[in-house]
Amino acid sequence: MSRVREEAARWFARMRDAEADDPERGRFEAWLVSDPAHAREYAAFAEFWQRLDTRQGWETVGSGLERKREQRRRALKSGLATALFAAVGAEAVWWQWRHTTVWETALQSETGQTRMEILQDGSQLALGAASAVAISYSRAERHVALQYGEAAFDVVRNAECPFVVAAGDLRITVLGTRFAVTRLADRTRVSVDHGQVQVETGPFWRRQRILLGDGEVAECAALPLQAAEPLQRVQRNAAGAFAFAQGFIDLQNADLAEVAATFSRYRRSPVVLAGPARDTSRITASVNVADVEGFLRLLPQMAAVNVYFQTDGKAVLRPY
Repeated sequence: MSRVREEAARWFARMRDAEADDPERGRFEAWLVSDPAHAREYAAFAEFWQRLDTRQGWETVGSGLERKREQRRRALKSGLATALFAAVGAEAVWWQWRHTTVWETALQSETGQTRMEILQDGSQLALGAASAVAISYSRAERHVALQYGEAAFDVVRNAECPFVVAAGDLRITVLGTRFAVTRLADRTRVSVDHGQVQVETGPFWRRQRILLGDGEVAECAALPLQAAEPLQRVQRNAAGAFAFAQGFIDLQNADLAEVAATFSRYRRSPVVLAGPARDTSRITASVNVADVEGFLRLLPQMAAVNVYFQTDGKAVLRPY
């Protein structure tokens, strides 16, 4: 096994579950960027491990471990696989035990309806209208995938098992805090009421991270690989992200695309934006969810847009 491959195997075993502030992370990232071969070997280990991280993958490995050494080597004939197990050893079994799912569920809310749930660990989840999450708990991580819509979390602290929310290309990691995540067509927004969350995006070799504290908000472009700095702090009142739980829609300097997407989740028929909106058409308002129709009728008085209600119930926003 080559020296670079040995180093990649050791770094993979050491950094796979490391925290963002791990004292070794600086040395690891310096090693990673010092030679393109380092990044290639590390990526190869990560890809191989991802293929193993399935029930079928581990069943295959388990049956191979029960055979004689020469049979195991034939089953795991890739030199990469042999190198990985030589480096990780018993840690592989420990990692698999830690990451085996012990509880999972899927939750969604209907159009116009919010939903409140207490999760298995006592953390509280509030789903905005027309939103969905998939939840999976292991001994190592409490993982929630926000598939669409918005959600607010009040997380029970557990230093041994961090709470992680995935929203598209965005990953949010916390120990215990109250925060909200909103997915829009062109961006994802993270708002922190109290505590701290780490928000990150991008591939491991050029990952971008932001640490958010009390009252802070960040937004990430929906296609981060096409933006130089996709993840940025924004000046915004974080409390507005939790308004849906009290029956209100909070708009803060929202463009018409955000207005259409947000109000569509509270109407049986969608709100559609017809044509590009001028950047000057920005809306700031707090709207009772019971008065969505009234707000749409008043919208032309607030922005350069006409609103047309079609016979099928669809509301069309046409900027001018």
